[in-house]
Amino acid sequence: ADDLGLEHAGIRIDATGTILVDEHQRTTADGVWALGDVANSFQLKHVANHEARVVQHNLLHPDHLESTRHTAVPSAVFSSPQVASVGLTEREALAQGVRHVVSRQQYGDTAYGWAMEDTASFAKVLADPDTGLILGAHFLGPQASNLIQPIIAAMSFGQPAHEFARGQYWIHPALAEVTENLLLGLPDPR
Repeated sequence: ADDLGLEHAGIRIDATGTILVDEHQRTTADGVWALGDVANSFQLKHVANHEARVVQHNLLHPDHLESTRHTAVPSAVFSSPQVASVGLTEREALAQGVRHVVSRQQYGDTAYGWAMEDTASFAKVLADPDTGLILGAHFLGPQASNLIQPIIAAMSFGQPAHEFARGQYWIHPALAEVTENLLLGLPDPR
């Protein structure tokens, strides 16, 4: 983006060449919007999809603008094993001085994981010790990208870990019990 001469159109960029946008995806040029890889640092298709929905709404409803939410942005690597992540890592929490508690869950300690004879796969979650709100989660193993999705929902809707885990049924003996047990392994702040 930085060699396109965008400044001639009134579009500002940052030092990395990313187009600067506001919370509604508007650039600094009147009537010009930007989204996706040219306008964020995530480089993820699902982030671009969200931004596209926001831009579409805002173009159709200019008197009722929506804002882009870049909270609880997940990522996954579709390798073998899969890796999925959302939010802070424990190292980041420590470096930033963020108070947190941690729960770890081995896949093999659930019925489905045991049946798979999985002794290597695991998940980790970090939460605020006072509120139980989830700060981050990380999975390494089969279906990691699917198992993390309920945690993304809890983070997106501001549900404390125990409330989220206990507020629904979890199918037994499904692999989703990795996520359930992971959340229940956190101390309940209530």
